[in-house]
Amino acid sequence: MTNWYIRYTKTAQIWKTKFDRKEDLESKLRKLYELEYKYHQLLMRGFSGVPRRRENILKNLESSLEGVILEIKNVLVNLFSEWLDSHALLNPEIWAKKRVEHLRLGLGYDEEEILDAILAEIKIYTNKKEGKYVSAFSELYKSGGAFKSYIDSLISKWVRLDEEELEYAIENGDEEEAQYYRERIESLSDPSIEDIEDLLESGGIDLYSIPLKDRDFEILFEKLAFPKWLKHWKKHGILQTRENVKKTFEMVQSIGSGGVSSDSAKINIALNTAHQSGDLVEYLGKSGEFSSSGEGEVKQLLDDLSAMSVDEWNEELRGIGCDV
Repeated sequence: MTNWYIRYTKTAQIWKTKFDRKEDLESKLRKLYELEYKYHQLLMRGFSGVPRRRENILKNLESSLEGVILEIKNVLVNLFSEWLDSHALLNPEIWAKKRVEHLRLGLGYDEEEILDAILAEIKIYTNKKEGKYVSAFSELYKSGGAFKSYIDSLISKWVRLDEEELEYAIENGDEEEAQYYRERIESLSDPSIEDIEDLLESGGIDLYSIPLKDRDFEILFEKLAFPKWLKHWKKHGILQTRENVKKTFEMVQSIGSGGVSSDSAKINIALNTAHQSGDLVEYLGKSGEFSSSGEGEVKQLLDDLSAMSVDEWNEELRGIGCDV
């Protein structure tokens, strides 16, 4: 095999990595770190060869870097966007919608389990006994939708039964009983929110028999859980954390306009932001972009990336004439 072919093969290997055919973020990050290292070593170190050849190698490395940087950018944009929507501190409707979406992903279409999960989370932030969420369900009634339709149909059924009892009391000459049903029918015919709350408090309405929809679940989160959730996490710096993540998100969106060195630095800043926020790392772990989905494993990977061995890469660089 001639020397020129050996040199060509070694040169070609510089911008090729063993992660080229893998599509997950973990492989893309490993590829980024490898290409970035080789690019900067070749750029900054001496080179014992034809300058034009060095320029061509740098050009190919830069092209490969641009490609993987944009791929990583797309993943990070989705990650930070999802996190910000789920921590929409000024928009409880979006916050609640994302909460329900996450429950759907985890629990599917088991409405009873979803309701239990919502009530359990509400309990964490409100210190209320399970099942005693009268104000939240009365909010559902005021908002309309499936909950109100169900309650109205239930009340209509009760009114028909009370009308039968009223007729029976009149036939038997029991005026006191008849008056009781007249007043009850009048109250149920045009129920106030207080009447609905009384029915909920007394257990006259079985919550688990109600065909709740996603919007009903969202209202439960929005009206009852969100204010308490925000109050709780404000004490733990959620406002500053969100502001930092928002600024990082805006920086990530600008990737692709500053050259590979600048763009690569922005990715490192974004990863560092994610690394410092356990919540963001959890989102990364659940994104499907890592071979291992546990939060601890993702954190370990981010640590490992900054401590990767460069011996093999240095050998490749020396093979093409780079003085490392």
